[in-house]
Amino acid sequence: MNDHAPTTEQSAPTNPPEFVPRDSSVVAQSSSGDKTGVPLKWIILMIVWPVPMLLLSVVLYALLAFMFGQVEPEEGALFADASAFRVGMNVFLFLVGAATVLLGPISFVTGLVLLIMRLSGKAKQQP
Repeated sequence: MNDHAPTTEQSAPTNPPEFVPRDSSVVAQSSSGDKTGVPLKWIILMIVWPVPMLLLSVVLYALLAFMFGQVEPEEGALFADASAFRVGMNVFLFLVGAATVLLGPISFVTGLVLLIMRLSGKAKQQP
């Protein structure tokens, strides 16, 4: 006798319990025509954020260059010595600018698609 053999009672599938939402606002929000479920503030932020971030990185880079000025390299040296703060800020501003340039178009298009989906859902709902 095999004690580990499945019986018909053990192998029968059980019905999962029904899903009951805890918050009724979730049901009301999804039935209002908003197909995305993303708040409008986040959609607008996704569309707008690349411009201020790119402007901020360019302005901070110009301010950093103005504060520290141009340092001439010593005779026979290829590069001038720079402070650790200046190097760190240049790396940080490069990363902010690179992230803005790489992620900005993706965020803009995604926000635009979400906004169009949201507006088309509301337009179909109105008589």
